[in-house]
Amino acid sequence: MHRRPAALAPESSGLSECLDRLAANKRANRPLATYRLQFRREFRFEDARRLVPYLHRLGITHCYASPVLRARAGSQHGYDITDHNAINPEIGTPEEFRSLVAELQAHGMGLVLDIVPNHMGVGHGGNPWWQDVLENGRTSQYAEFFDIDWEPFKAELRNKVLLPLLGEYYGEELEQGRIRLGYSDGRFVITYYDKRLPVDPQTIPLIFEPMGDLRGRFNGEQPQLREFEEVLRGLRNLPPHTATDPQLIRQRREQLPGLRRRLAALFEGSPRMRQILEEAVQRMNGTPGDDRSFDPLHRLLEAQAYRLALWRVSAEEINYRRFFDINDLVGLRMENPEVFAATHQLIRRLLADGSVNGLRIDHPDGLFNPRQYFTRLQMLHAASQCCGADPRAPLAENGIELTVQEIFGQHDWLSQAPFYVVAEKILEPGEELPQEWPLDGTSGYDFLNQVNGVFIEQRNARALTNLYRRFIGAALDPDQLVYESKKQIMQNALASEVTVLSHMLDEISSGDRKARDFTRHSRDHRLFPRVPHLHRRTRGDQRARPRVHRRSHRSRQAAQPFRRVGGFRLLARHPAASGRQSRPMDRRLSQAPLFHPQVPAAHGAGDGQGNGRYGLLRLQPPGFAQ
Repeated sequence: MHRRPAALAPESSGLSECLDRLAANKRANRPLATYRLQFRREFRFEDARRLVPYLHRLGITHCYASPVLRARAGSQHGYDITDHNAINPEIGTPEEFRSLVAELQAHGMGLVLDIVPNHMGVGHGGNPWWQDVLENGRTSQYAEFFDIDWEPFKAELRNKVLLPLLGEYYGEELEQGRIRLGYSDGRFVITYYDKRLPVDPQTIPLIFEPMGDLRGRFNGEQPQLREFEEVLRGLRNLPPHTATDPQLIRQRREQLPGLRRRLAALFEGSPRMRQILEEAVQRMNGTPGDDRSFDPLHRLLEAQAYRLALWRVSAEEINYRRFFDINDLVGLRMENPEVFAATHQLIRRLLADGSVNGLRIDHPDGLFNPRQYFTRLQMLHAASQCCGADPRAPLAENGIELTVQEIFGQHDWLSQAPFYVVAEKILEPGEELPQEWPLDGTSGYDFLNQVNGVFIEQRNARALTNLYRRFIGAALDPDQLVYESKKQIMQNALASEVTVLSHMLDEISSGDRKARDFTRHSRDHRLFPRVPHLHRRTRGDQRARPRVHRRSHRSRQAAQPFRRVGGFRLLARHPAASGRQSRPMDRRLSQAPLFHPQVPAAHGAGDGQGNGRYGLLRLQPPGFAQ
C-alpha cells in the first residue's frame, strides 16, 4: 500500500543525501493497481472522494486522475488547459482537492496526475497568454512560449498568426456584419459570434480616423481634447507588434499600461468622450449592403497581429503547431526553460506537500526534446522534496535550484529515475521506449493490446476475415490500408505541414549541388508518397529523425526511391537535423513532418484510421498472421 516518505531535511542530511533517500523510497510508493478518474463538471473532487473507500476495498493503490488544472470552460476532458497554475474551478476548489487527497492518504492510497505539457487550449478567449500574443504579436512576453512560425513562406502571414475560425469566406463574413468591433472593460475587442479577439493598442488611432476633425465636438473642453490627442499620439508612436529589437519591445511594454489607463479614464469620466467612442465603433462596424462602409474595419483587421480566415484554410496555411489538426490546441515550446518554469509552479507545490505521487505525461511525442523534459520533471520533484514548495535562489532558467540541478547531474539516475513518471506513448511493433528517458514506462497501450489478445479465439481469425471480406465485397491488404490512411491524413489534416516541408526541401536542395536539379514537382512526386513509411526515431538530443518502419517488407521496399534521390542524406546534412539552428528556417525544418515527432502520417493516427476501417486489425492477437 502507499506510504508517504519520511520528511526529508536538506539542512541536516545534506542535499545529496536527500536525493539518495528519494531514490530509496521509490519502490515503497510505486503504484500497483490504479483506477482512472475522469473529472468534469458532472464528476467533481467531492464525487471522487466518496468513492475512495469502495476503491480501497477493490485493492486500488492509486487513483489516476485526468488533468485537474484550469481548462476551457465546459471542458469534458481537461486536456485543453488554459492556466497551468490554477485548479479547474469547474471540478472543485483547492480545499476540495485537498480533501480528496486526505481521503486517499487515510486509506493508504496515492494519486497519479495526468499533465499536458505539449499544448494549451486557446478557444473562446479564455487563455490570457494566447490573448496577449494576439494583442502584441512578437512583442508579447509569451510570443516565444507558443510554437509559432512568425516567418512562414507565405509573405502575407509574416509576423501574423493565422486564425482559421470563420464559417464562411472572410469578405462575406465581414460585409455581412458578423465580424464586429466592440469596447468593454477598458479594451477594444473584435467579436465573431462567441469568439473575442484583442485589438493591438498601437492600431487604436485607426478607429477614430473616420470621425475626422473632433475639435468642433468639445466646445470649450480643450484640456480633454488635448489629453485625447496626446493619448492617440502616444499609441500611434508605440513600437509595432512586429518589433524584435529588445529595446523596442521593452519600450512598448513600459509605455502601454499608462496609455491604456489614460484612454480608459477619458471614456469613463466624460459623457462626451463616451459618445465619441460609441459613434466611432458604430462607424467601424459598417452597414450590411454597403460594402465600402466596411473598409475602415478591414484596415483595422489587416493591421493586427493575426489574420482571420475560413476554417478550411487551416489544412494548408496554418503557421502554428497544433495538437494534430485541432486549431484550438496550440503547441507549447516546452524546450524553452522559461516555459517549463512558468507552467510547473503548481505541480511543484503539489509534489512538495505529497498530494501527487506520480505523473502521467500526455502526448510526449509532441515535445521537441522529450528526454530533456522528463529529466527536468525528475529534477523538479527532487527540488520539491529537498528544497520545498517555493524555489530558492539562485535558480536556473527552468525555475529549479542551481544546486539541485548540479547535484542531480552527479547521480546515475537516468536509468533508474527516483520519481514515478509514465508517458502516454503508442509503441508500434518493433519500437521500444528509449532507454535514456528517465521514465517508468508507458501508460499501457501496448500492454492493453496484449491483454485484449486473451479474449480473442485465434482459431476463428480466418472465418472472421472471410466474413469481413464478403461483407465489403473485396479483399483488403491491411498494410496497404494503413498506408492509404496515413496518406489521406497527410493530404488533408496535415496538408499545411507537407506544404511547409516542400518549400523547405526546395530551399535546401537549391544550395546542394547534388540535389539542385530536382524540380519541386518531381521531388514531391517521388518523396512524399514515401513519407507514410517513415517512422520517428529518437536519438541523442531527442530531435526526431526519419527511419523506415521495420514491420513489413513493403515498407522497406517502398522507401527505396526516397533513398535513391538522397532524401535522407539531404535532410541529415541540414543543421536542424543535428540541432545546429543558425537561421529561423532551420527551426522551421525541425518542426516539419519529417522531423517533428507528433505527425500522425508516421505515427499512431494513421494506424488508428486504418483500424477504424478494418476492424480485424484491432482483433488480431499477438503473433497472428493472415
